[in-house]
Amino acid sequence: MRGYDQEVDASLNILGELTSAAGKSALDAARAAYADFRKINSEVIRLSRENSNVRSLALSLGQKRKVTAQCDEILSALQDTLQATRFKATR
Repeated sequence: MRGYDQEVDASLNILGELTSAAGKSALDAARAAYADFRKINSEVIRLSRENSNVRSLALSLGQKRKVTAQCDEILSALQDTLQATRFKATR
């Protein structure tokens, strides 16, 4: 995206050199429109990343709860097994 952005800037600069005084207003309008596009695009990317972070956290917390519950079950079963097992002294 950055490469395309640089290409647009370069193209607008070249057009600025080639445009007569009569076309300057149209070129200024194009630059303003592209600046608005950049601003909106940046906001969309920011919001998308924020949404991705929220979803990632939710998934992570959900998985953490499941894994913790499984570990608790395994630990409880191990403790029950150890308590049920009688160890004989060797002396």
